[in-house]
Amino acid sequence: MKIRNMIGLAMLGGFLYAHQRRGGEWTLTSFKGTARDLWDTFTTKAEEAKIKAEAAAKNAADKMQAKAQDLASTAAQKLDDVGRSGFGGTNGPMRR
Repeated sequence: MKIRNMIGLAMLGGFLYAHQRRGGEWTLTSFKGTARDLWDTFTTKAEEAKIKAEAAAKNAADKMQAKAQDLASTAAQKLDDVGRSGFGGTNGPMRR
C-alpha cells in the first residue's frame, strides 16, 4: 500500500471518528456539519497560533531594538569619556 493511500485512509478514519464522537448521524447533511465544524476548529486554532507567533516576533524585535539602543548609548558614553580624558590615561585633558 502506498503512503498516499495510508494517509488518505487515516484522514478518513479520523474524520469518521470525530463524526461519531460528535454524535453525528449517517446522513450527508450530518457529514457536512462535521466537516464544517472540524474546518472551523482548524482555522480558529491556526489563527490563534498566528496571533501568538506575531506577538512573540514583535516582542523579540522590541527586545533587540532596546538592547541595540542600550549598546549604542554605552558605546557613545565610552567614546565621550575617552574624548574628555585623552588617550594618555590621565583624567584631565591631554597635554602637549
